[in-house]
Amino acid sequence: MASPFVESAKSGLRVLGESISAFYVRLQAQAYNDQVIDLDEVEELHFAFYGEFGYGLQSWIPYVNFIKSRFEGKVVTYGPPGSSPFYYFSDVHREVAPDHSTMTFGALQNYAALVKKFALKKLFFPSNQTRRDISIGDYRWMNHQSRGVLDVETNYKPLELSGTLKNQLGIDSPYVVVNNKNYFNWGNVGIENFFAPTELYSFAEKLKDRGKIMVYNAMPLPADSENIYFDQEVDFGEHDNVVDMRSVYEDEQGLTARNKIQIDLLKNAECTVAVQGGNAVLSLVCGTDTHVLMRGGFDYPYYLGLKKAYGVMCECFYQPGHLFQHVLAEKCLGLGDAAE
Repeated sequence: MASPFVESAKSGLRVLGESISAFYVRLQAQAYNDQVIDLDEVEELHFAFYGEFGYGLQSWIPYVNFIKSRFEGKVVTYGPPGSSPFYYFSDVHREVAPDHSTMTFGALQNYAALVKKFALKKLFFPSNQTRRDISIGDYRWMNHQSRGVLDVETNYKPLELSGTLKNQLGIDSPYVVVNNKNYFNWGNVGIENFFAPTELYSFAEKLKDRGKIMVYNAMPLPADSENIYFDQEVDFGEHDNVVDMRSVYEDEQGLTARNKIQIDLLKNAECTVAVQGGNAVLSLVCGTDTHVLMRGGFDYPYYLGLKKAYGVMCECFYQPGHLFQHVLAEKCLGLGDAAE
């Protein structure tokens, strides 16, 4: 039987303007507030991340990568299924499925569960429920803001994701990747942060006129109750210059294998067209010039930082038509003149 305190938390009572449930989580978080350590006192370090995919790639994992380059001991990392390719620098990486839904930084309950499961004395992780001033030795984590300027100069080591020098999909012509998704962002049906089928078909036809392949990259993911999905089916049956990655991913077992394929795909592309979010971040981290459909400007400082860190081009557009016209006009990509 639950304690009266827990029952009160569920009822949504408030203390000093804060819900009992939030107050309880904040109290629990105090145990994890000590995020400072002397590197001379330890032989191994443990890091975990269970938040938004893009935030981890741009803000957290490069910090862990930096610490690894400065630490002579053992680095152990933890993440969700499919995360291994992004922790190639770890001495040990453990994929553990989360029990609780994630947020930008990751739910505290997932980190607490890891501490218990592996009997850890100290686990470093980002969180908005604890004091996020993390310092390991003399190296402070600088990019703790959920939105803001990305500091790629201080205690930050860009990732070098592995991919083959030649794509393994049998694509024998230069190709442009289109990263897309099938849901409205931030639960707002007024923000169409995706490419509509008619826009994609038109872009594919114009790429064909220029002798280019279009690779449609939409990773199949489990439905999320927090997302509002749109039901427009994208079917490239009549477009013989389109490689639809959805069928490729469905043939692969496990997220790790899919992510390895996706990294290889992006690293070998002439450029990537992406919608705002983690898929755009991954393209930049793969060192690929990326053109982003941006329906909310708050990620822009991150993209500027990634552009600098990885030495790539990154342009942002509000309208899909303007984005596609820009890509088709890029002389450096050998795509000829702008479409009429």
